[in-house]
Amino acid sequence: MKQAQEAEAAEKARADKLEAELAHAERELSELGASSSEMDSLEERYWHDFNDFQLQLRAHVDERDVLLNKASDVFYAFPEWLGLDSSLLTRYEIRRLTTFSMQLTAKNR
Repeated sequence: MKQAQEAEAAEKARADKLEAELAHAERELSELGASSSEMDSLEERYWHDFNDFQLQLRAHVDERDVLLNKASDVFYAFPEWLGLDSSLLTRYEIRRLTTFSMQLTAKNR
């Protein structure tokens, strides 16, 4: 009888220990669920910001291309008048012509 009571007490202690471990595991699971949802929202925000950046970059590149095309048009229309030869434009000349093109556009309006 005494052995049965000792075995029962040992099993009860083991069951209590397992219940405590189960409660700890459930707490960890709920914390991981919260972390997962937070990570999902951060990932969604990252991709939203990334796409906004790509749109801004595309708009900037398009605007730059328009300005370079205007500068190129001015160069090919008036190369001698601008004091340039018909060689390829350097970056400095493109920047200078872009500024000049903007001035021409402003004067023609």
